[in-house]
Amino acid sequence: MKQIYIYVLMLFGILTINAQTTITGVVTNEQGEPLESVSVLLQGTTNGTITTIEGKYTLQNIANGSYNLEISSIGYTTYVKEIEVNDSTLVINTQLFTSEEELQLVEIIGRRNTDYKADITFAGTRTGANVKEIPQSIAVINKEVIKDQGIFRLNEVTENVAGVTRTRAGNNFTSRGFRVSHDYINGNRALLAPDFSASAIATQYERIEFIKGPAAALFGNSSPGGVVNAVTKKPLKENRADASVSYGSFDTRRATLDITGPLNADKTLLYRTNVAWEHTETFVDFQKTRSILFAPSLSYLPSEKTRFNVDIIGTINNDDAGIYRGTPVLQNDIFAVPINFNAAEPYDYRQNNSILLTASGSHKFSDAISLNGSYTRSDFNQNFLETRSANRFTDDGTELIRQIINRDTKGASDFVTFYLAGKFKTAGIKHEAVLGWDYYKTSQKRIDRFALGEANGVPNLRFNNRIPIQELTELSVNFAENVSGGIDLINQSRGVYLQDLITIGKFKILAALRYENLDQSGLVRDAIDLTDNLDNDIFLPRLGLTYKVNDQINVFASYTEAFQPQQFPIGVTNVNDGEVFDPFTSDQIEFGTKTTFFNNKLLGQLSFYSINREGRLIEDPNSNPAFIQLLQLGKEVSRGLELDITGKIVSNFTLTANYAFNEVEILDDNPEVRQLGLDDNNPQHTAGLWGKYTVTNGFLKNLGIGLGGRFVSKSRISTRAVNPISEVITFPSYATARAGIFYKYQNIDLTFNVNNIFDERYFIGGIDEGRVFAGAPRNFLITLGYSF
Repeated sequence: MKQIYIYVLMLFGILTINAQTTITGVVTNEQGEPLESVSVLLQGTTNGTITTIEGKYTLQNIANGSYNLEISSIGYTTYVKEIEVNDSTLVINTQLFTSEEELQLVEIIGRRNTDYKADITFAGTRTGANVKEIPQSIAVINKEVIKDQGIFRLNEVTENVAGVTRTRAGNNFTSRGFRVSHDYINGNRALLAPDFSASAIATQYERIEFIKGPAAALFGNSSPGGVVNAVTKKPLKENRADASVSYGSFDTRRATLDITGPLNADKTLLYRTNVAWEHTETFVDFQKTRSILFAPSLSYLPSEKTRFNVDIIGTINNDDAGIYRGTPVLQNDIFAVPINFNAAEPYDYRQNNSILLTASGSHKFSDAISLNGSYTRSDFNQNFLETRSANRFTDDGTELIRQIINRDTKGASDFVTFYLAGKFKTAGIKHEAVLGWDYYKTSQKRIDRFALGEANGVPNLRFNNRIPIQELTELSVNFAENVSGGIDLINQSRGVYLQDLITIGKFKILAALRYENLDQSGLVRDAIDLTDNLDNDIFLPRLGLTYKVNDQINVFASYTEAFQPQQFPIGVTNVNDGEVFDPFTSDQIEFGTKTTFFNNKLLGQLSFYSINREGRLIEDPNSNPAFIQLLQLGKEVSRGLELDITGKIVSNFTLTANYAFNEVEILDDNPEVRQLGLDDNNPQHTAGLWGKYTVTNGFLKNLGIGLGGRFVSKSRISTRAVNPISEVITFPSYATARAGIFYKYQNIDLTFNVNNIFDERYFIGGIDEGRVFAGAPRNFLITLGYSF
């Protein structure tokens, strides 16, 4: 009897197994390209999966019966098919089509893009637009590049952008010959961090956009080099979670968590939370980093016509960090001290706390008109104690004269914008128009206490017999209050702009005009009252033309202008005679082509540009170094070409490559001024390459290999020393190489990255002879990731 019972159970099990089946298939887009990470689900069950890099999916152990198969992805129409399961394997291949409804006017919900190539940008035109159709160079670094290269800080992405280089440790860059800072997030302007802060944590970003050249028609006063806009990760309609831990050189320890999904059954309330933690000692003596990021996001989609989003980014950066303000230069030799040398002391510290809030929404009154708006609030506090040098030495050159600065800075900014977006036709001509208004206000308060030299208790640094000082209490420092650097400033700007993207056959014409008003008030150094010193009104045009040669090739040309007020401490007022300086003005002519290859998998952007700028301030070479007087330059011309390539050659080989040539000429009557004005961390040639190949079949399936490199030609900066050996400091050209090995098994990702493989010693740039910044030596990072 027992044997019969066992036999019946076995037979029942076999019948049950035989009554289960499998569904497989491939999901592609309109061009027949495989779509990765597409959601595949049997409605009413928990049986679901996502597609692989080849667009393949498999659903197993499905009981016989009738089901609705749902295949969906952000940015595409949802595919639903009624199927009948009856013991046989089903093969269901499908094609997803782009959903116009998902082309948001304000970026509220996230996207499923898993490619290096970005198709859509919101910052370029204020509404969702194809990068290929915008008559201006826009380089976009997606989260996939950030992940594959092991990037943790925003400034590390510059190796992937043509013509953009770092100038120091924070979010400060040179682009097309001019300085650029990271001042925009989700298309909104914000006072993101004070000077000397660590670069922003990049794992929170969906992508980082470099809009090249003047972009003031939409963004207001900005650098002629361009605008850097970071886009935070937005919620998805599917449940997803990714976690990672990393360990690497310099005792680097990191952890990240990214969770997203719906909060209700009808998926009208979505959430996403990004968390990051870093604990590292760095390659520089006494410098360490302790950072925490918490970035939640909430989206509410009550209808297809109305959408809202709130992002909060809270950071505690470097709450127990040392200070590194660059390497001193001995006898104009930037290699005279070891790469790990730091003029600071172990007791130095820097504490940064910041919180950023962004709220945005849109409402479609009709298919033709929508109202969009957003608000960004930023607050930060910074306190640091720093033992630093202005590259001053004792007469015998064996000791470095230093000072100690204790600085407290508080800052805040508010940005608000509303704009109407309209899509309509007149006489058969298609229009995509934007009418907008924005307001931006910043306030900063800074108090300095400082002590200079041995007379005030600050010991010189002895190069031959250095003994680090562990605690400030070991010294008897005589601090002076508010003698230099005390600042209490308020800046405000108001703008109104009108833009129209006109389509006539194969032509697209982008025309825009902005009116902006700026004013500044406050007190600097307890002596210079800036109230009413700056009150500027200006009109800023933008005009561009794109011609579609065929489905692959677009050519474009554009003219844009920019405008910047002078900034302290290098500006606004000549400290000798109270003279008020004119603001920066600039304009750019650009033309080029945006072309896709390999069935739209690869995007290449080639551009030629010429930028004119007037109004830069430099120090008068004949002034007393103890009491700096400023000169305002005349016209500067920056000319060059740039090539950016991103995307796939085949489905399992992705790459990003770039090359740029830039040359700046100063057109000023004073030859001495022309020489000094040329030196601004501006290499003539830069190039970068990164490629990743993934094995898709055989024993090594899901194994990936990445290789890349970076080349930067020589650049220079001016010195400000009292008796300089040379009027400039030259950074030699350098080339570095990097590699990565990737392996994915089910939900587990394992990555091993090596940077600066050949241990090249180089400098990324600097500000003056007292602050030049070394590049990191050879280093590795191993990351274990898990998706669930």
